[in-house]
Amino acid sequence: MANLISSSARCSECCGESLGLDETQRLLVFLLGVHCALFFMGSYMMIKRFKRGTMFFVLFGSSILLFVLATAFSGLHLHQYVKTELKKQLQYDPMNIPFFWDFGGPESLSAIVTVNFMIWIADGVIIYRCWLVWAKSLSLLFQLSCLF
Repeated sequence: MANLISSSARCSECCGESLGLDETQRLLVFLLGVHCALFFMGSYMMIKRFKRGTMFFVLFGSSILLFVLATAFSGLHLHQYVKTELKKQLQYDPMNIPFFWDFGGPESLSAIVTVNFMIWIADGVIIYRCWLVWAKSLSLLFQLSCLF
């Protein structure tokens, strides 16, 4: 596995030097593993402890959707980072644009849209839970919706 990572992070066309992406790839794999482990532990606890009802399906469905969106965001973010680092290493870009300033690609737009969907889903779940706790008041639902 280590040979595969280090051989894939070499530029054989230019000079054969390492591009320095090994540490980033290892960190991504570690964080993705932690992300998946926490999701599956939380899902297991939710299935075992919650009663089956509307609230269970709302929470479980939203947690699955948020997990998928967070994983997609991590992939998009890593793709943008790797692409920017490759441009800098290969000196493809004459301006040498840093990672956080490069908003021109479709990855940046997709990441921004993904984060906004995650925020809207999380806010929607919070509004739904507050609406249930406070006796399903429509005026409260309207006020909370205006706040978010």
